[in-house]
Amino acid sequence: IYNESKLIITNTNIYSNQARDGAGICMRNYNYITGYLPSNLSMTLDSTTQIYSNVASVDGGGICFILRDSAMESSSSYVAGVVIPLKLVLTGAKIYSNTATNNGGGISFRGETGADKFYAFDIELNSGSIYSNSATHGGGIHAIATDRVINVVVNGGVIGGSGTPNEASNQGGGVCLGNSYITLEMSNGEISYNTATTG
Repeated sequence: IYNESKLIITNTNIYSNQARDGAGICMRNYNYITGYLPSNLSMTLDSTTQIYSNVASVDGGGICFILRDSAMESSSSYVAGVVIPLKLVLTGAKIYSNTATNNGGGISFRGETGADKFYAFDIELNSGSIYSNSATHGGGIHAIATDRVINVVVNGGVIGGSGTPNEASNQGGGVCLGNSYITLEMSNGEISYNTATTG
């Protein structure tokens, strides 16, 4: 699935797909053909949705968010000074057995230089599970940004788990926060049994 707007998925299985980024779902903030810059970019997955056995040759085996900076300020739909909300909400969904060669076996967020200053982004896990995914960095979740703080919020659910770990061949078996612009906020939930060379 490729999306540049608001996406709500219920009672759906997304599996056995291949792509460069976001083999299951890829969300991008800018349409190069039309110059359209969405005022709200979001995705909500409910408890009956599963994303599994997808393979990305670069980032985001299950899900990939990509923020690009090309022509953003000259976009016909850009309003100066306005910060555009982006949100990924998981409420009971299962993301498992996905693979990415580089970052984010389960979920990848990639903000390119100069792009993420336009956005306020949150990944929110309220329940559900992210498990048995693999990547070089961030077996379960990988996030990196350059201009604005991105919040990864865990209010419930499991990342990993006994017998179903996420795996990273380098950093961040469960979660990899790529730099100081990323924050992890946990008030409940579990990150357990994941494996990596570091973290």
